[in-house]
Amino acid sequence: MRHWHPFIGEALANIAHQGRSRIVGLIMSTHRCTASWEQYQEDVATALETVEVDIQVDFTEPIHDHPGFIEAQADLTDRCLARIATCDRSDVMLVFTAHSIPVHMAEQAGYVEQFERSAQAVTEKLGHDRWTCAYQSRSGRPTDPWLEPDISEAIGNLGAQGIKDIAIVPIGFVCDHVEILYDLDMGAMQASVAAGIRQYRVATLHDHPRYIDALADSVLAVATT
Repeated sequence: MRHWHPFIGEALANIAHQGRSRIVGLIMSTHRCTASWEQYQEDVATALETVEVDIQVDFTEPIHDHPGFIEAQADLTDRCLARIATCDRSDVMLVFTAHSIPVHMAEQAGYVEQFERSAQAVTEKLGHDRWTCAYQSRSGRPTDPWLEPDISEAIGNLGAQGIKDIAIVPIGFVCDHVEILYDLDMGAMQASVAAGIRQYRVATLHDHPRYIDALADSVLAVATT
């Protein structure tokens, strides 16, 4: 990890101690930008120099459009929609979320296009045509432009449009953590209550079998070359 144990340098030193000479770097972010992708590659390169080990590192590609990733997201979204009465299900607005990043960073990486492509693929898989995208968990200086709309602002706008039910799909996150359990399940929920909207939240991927298949495919594509 970049910010906690085991740090990248610690992991590389341990791998070298095991006698390994090549590893596959599997970056868990599904949508690519400098913060979620290149920064990890740079930190690996720096750690290799710091611990002075001779290891070849090859990285996998993002899986934002991999069929397994899309199928897993569609399955979890379908399970969430199944909690809603059949007569109301087609009216539910799917709100896909990803982590907000600085606008200039997004423009350099195609981050928005990847995010929107993932969301569209899921809705096509489900045959559900009511959907939108929003961003969450921004940080940094308030004066710096970050990707919008923020999830709470988006929810307020949907309420003003008369939308009564939304299902938030955190497609930019692969597991539960504070940006899901607090930012969505508490912060976004408060915005929904204020807007008079019933909010449902689609589960994150965790160990969904089709997601794991997608990860395995991405590793094998690198490991077998």
